[in-house]
Amino acid sequence: MLAQRLAALAPAPRETLQWIKASIGSVVRLIPIEDVLYFMPTTGTGARSRPTAKR
Repeated sequence: MLAQRLAALAPAPRETLQWIKASIGSVVRLIPIEDVLYFMPTTGTGARSRPTAKR
């Protein structure tokens, strides 16, 4: 009974991040999160990803 009440109070599982939207000038790309190696702030925020074939 207590376990059921506690389970009802637990938050719903969250959806995990799958894509990052990145832009360079007017070009916008969707980068899979598994390709992101690290984030590095420049003039704003930035991410570095490993080179992959066009998807």
